Amino acid sequence: EPDLLDVPFYSQKDYPTGCELVSTSMLLAFYGVDISADKLISDGYITAKKVYLNRYGNACGPDPDMYFVGDPLDEKGYGCYSKTIISALKKILPDDKYSVIDLHNKSMETICKDYLDKGIPVLLWASINMKPTYISSINHWMIDEGNKYGTEFRWRSNEHCLVMTGYDSGYYYFNDPLDEKSGTKYRKWQVEKRYNELGKMAVAVKKK
Repeated sequence: EPDLLDVPFYSQKDYPTGCELVSTSMLLAFYGVDISADKLISDGYITAKKVYLNRYGNACGPDPDMYFVGDPLDEKGYGCYSKTIISALKKILPDDKYSVIDLHNKSMETICKDYLDKGIPVLLWASINMKPTYISSINHWMIDEGNKYGTEFRWRSNEHCLVMTGYDSGYYYFNDPLDEKSGTKYRKWQVEKRYNELGKMAVAVKKK
């Protein structure tokens, strides 16, 4: 097996839909910053907002690029996308010591060569157990603020966020918060397919 990056492992067993928060806590812990998943919200680094019905009975809700959608303690929660996590990391990490890097649209080859090979773990959006994502007939709403106001958003079910810690010829390795320990491996083709389905979202932190 490859020499995996030693990222502290945390389980999301107490956060049924809080994979992004737990994975962010793992990434921060790698850099010696101790902030639990719930503290990311309670201390104001990330704001959670729920989907609701307006007076016309239409579903409205937040932009996952701005907020955590739903409640991470609730199995019916949703989650958030990379821009929300990037914003939180920039609030937490002093910019004179760290760079928070948006790896949106980067290839897996680039992620491996420019980050993992240099000892830098990567937050990656893919899917639960690398199963196919899909758009449910009910999980959509009109965005109620920001520059996407009034546009319809459709949530991809099975969305998941993990910390990538290494790779070899056939597999990528992760701290998967749904597992019980570090070193979960998934076949490369599966990871790449799910990464593409979620819009190629990934985030890294570099020490300056």
